[in-house]
Amino acid sequence: LLDEPTNHLDLDSVDWLVSYLKGYKGAMIVVSHDRYLIRSIGNRFWEINSGRLWDFSGGFSVYSSERERMMKTTLRTRENLEKEIDRLSKVAERYRAWGEEKFIKQAINKERQVERLKTRLESVISPEDEESDLRLRLRSDDRTGYKVLELSRAAFSYDENSVLENISVIVHRGEKMALLGPNGSGKTTLLKIITGELQADKGTYLWGHNVRWSLLSQTTAELNDDSTVLEEAWKEVPQWPDYKIRSYLGRFGFELDEVFKGIIELSGGERTKLALAITILKHPNVLIMDEPTNNLDIWSIENLEKVLKEYGGALIIVSHDRDFLRNVCDRFVEIRRGRIVHLDSLEDYQGASNSEAETSSSYNKGRSSYEEIKRVRNRCRSLERRLDELRDDERYTERQIERLRKEMEIHSTCYERLVAVNNDLKTHEDHLLNILLEREELCKELESLESELEKMK
Repeated sequence: LLDEPTNHLDLDSVDWLVSYLKGYKGAMIVVSHDRYLIRSIGNRFWEINSGRLWDFSGGFSVYSSERERMMKTTLRTRENLEKEIDRLSKVAERYRAWGEEKFIKQAINKERQVERLKTRLESVISPEDEESDLRLRLRSDDRTGYKVLELSRAAFSYDENSVLENISVIVHRGEKMALLGPNGSGKTTLLKIITGELQADKGTYLWGHNVRWSLLSQTTAELNDDSTVLEEAWKEVPQWPDYKIRSYLGRFGFELDEVFKGIIELSGGERTKLALAITILKHPNVLIMDEPTNNLDIWSIENLEKVLKEYGGALIIVSHDRDFLRNVCDRFVEIRRGRIVHLDSLEDYQGASNSEAETSSSYNKGRSSYEEIKRVRNRCRSLERRLDELRDDERYTERQIERLRKEMEIHSTCYERLVAVNNDLKTHEDHLLNILLEREELCKELESLESELEKMK
């Protein structure tokens, strides 16, 4: 049982852990927001969402695509049910308005159908993205000079233990720089030097023209534990009215009375979200982040990635989250034995993930026979052909349903014709539902086979 095992590990330790767990023969239950870890080791996923547990079989890519497909299918099904409930309700209302006994009976039938559909609507659910509506933009209003930060020949020691030696690096406007290195290499120490928390033993650092930096620390120590959520955020924008700051905090999950929670009561994830909310209000043109993903869930991390990719200012990031760094950063610098080493990409860091990937690939190739690959490919082609047929059938059936619905409106005063058309409509709707169910099953099988095929290559 592992609960966030990578939270305080460096990239090298994460690589070692992944390698160990891949070879582990027992069962594992892992709670983690580290996509690199769970993508590397997971073959079954439980998602706890809205008070329910959702069970997905397959790797992380299968889980992600199946989850997305489930949400789209659910949304479409709910929309169709809501339309049908609305249509039947109007039909029942019209029948009752006619006042004749035979139509009153039909109205009662329609109302019963509506109740059944409402019951079914309540049961059509899927996982929800709690933060899917988050739309934020990290503004950097004031333009800096080309050089944002210049660090020259900096050195620092703790007692007799030398941590940084002759560190020189320049950060330019708009760069998104990842600062890499194992735990204890001096990454956080370097951040403390450039933010003035520590003084270097030697060397200098100089912020560029018009720079307004902000720090999102690993411990979020910049937050005042004696304040409430509302008080801490309001200090940045005292001119905002109450409703505006509360609405803003609601976008970070602090809704209603939650804004009155003491900061000391907040979880790690809530502290990080509040610190991010306050940082955005400062409009920094240089943002320094120390392990920003440590207490965030996967969807919060993905939202943060979107915000940072659109950010026009410079970033200096320390993180052990490989996917996060790959998705956000465009420059990679390693602290190695107290000195700066410039890397072409994240994959160049220690070469750990590359050699592991090559070893894994060679192993899979040697294990997968030509006949097995051919069998899987043939099955994939067969599924694709059937899915094409189902798409054509679905489009045709939807057109027929639309035609029949219009015909019902035209013949709404002719009971016999209405009954015949309604029966025909029900047949087509049942057929459409069967098509959708078959498509869902076939898509799930195809996704699983494609994932299996990818591993064989």
